[in-house]
Amino acid sequence: MGFRLWHCRSTGFKKLNWLLFLSQILLPIFVASFLISGCKKKSDDSPSPFLGITVYNDFKTHPDTFIFKAESTIPCNYKWNFADGSTEVSGDSVMHIFDYGFYNVVLKGETAEGKTATTIKGINASPYTKANIVSLSLNSWPVHKSDGTTWDSDGSAADIYCQIWNGNTYVSTTVSTNAPQGTANFNFITPFAITQFDKSIIIKVFNYNFSPETDDLMETVVIEKTLLRL
Repeated sequence: MGFRLWHCRSTGFKKLNWLLFLSQILLPIFVASFLISGCKKKSDDSPSPFLGITVYNDFKTHPDTFIFKAESTIPCNYKWNFADGSTEVSGDSVMHIFDYGFYNVVLKGETAEGKTATTIKGINASPYTKANIVSLSLNSWPVHKSDGTTWDSDGSAADIYCQIWNGNTYVSTTVSTNAPQGTANFNFITPFAITQFDKSIIIKVFNYNFSPETDDLMETVVIEKTLLRL
């Protein structure tokens, strides 16, 4: 009996050791799991923002001025990139000035919890309606040269053509027209877009002469670039 009692006590002692051993292994695992779940960031469960951009461009000028307003389903801190080499700026409503061209404006938003989103808006910076100029009308020009002689040596009406310049940059020439004093229409050899002009428009009127004579500059007309939209 004494032997059997000792044997039972020995078995119980071994079971106790195994439980202690398992608890030493499992307890750190349970503690680590609890700490990891307890340290989960609040931002992990927070929603991401949904962004939008409203564009205001009421008046066409050169350079072209735009106002951008950020919209979001969640309050954000915003940063704008205008894709023109300028410095990135912050703010929910910003103004930016562009030269001619198409630009993809990028808006980035970040919530207080660190959630981010990005959206893109394409804009076309062009100060005037895109229209091609194909003809020009003149209603008066000098019949004689400053010395009183006619433009053509045979006394016939002048053969006139016009050149148009963007400041000091040549743009196009009209077809030559035999034009007595009065009104005449001139068609441009190469039609051009009014969007090409960012300087004063200069129209030069010439009298065509046969070679080797050079053509006579009859008149120069300067139109300032304060053009209204067509």
